[in-house]
Amino acid sequence: MNIVEFGKGTTLIMPVITENENHVLEYGRIFLQEGKGCGTVGKTNSGNDFRMSKKDFVLKFTNTASIDVLIRSLNDLKEMMGDTYKGKVIEYNNEI
Repeated sequence: MNIVEFGKGTTLIMPVITENENHVLEYGRIFLQEGKGCGTVGKTNSGNDFRMSKKDFVLKFTNTASIDVLIRSLNDLKEMMGDTYKGKVIEYNNEI
């Protein structure tokens, strides 16, 4: 299992879009680079020195609906990790 750890500010999170030759969006990706973060959670790097690497973890999205699903899951996890969760069951459905 490959793990990207969050919470220490050591992971660089870089969004990148890819267009075709007609400048039409083909897909978007989120690159996660361990050890390339700025060391402070919530602070961002400019990304000017970003270079793709074979060591990167990559999330690839071909539509925004799948991004919404990921955001919803992250929000659910955030709620579970918070003080107000206390064993609530989070139900999923196929609606966006």
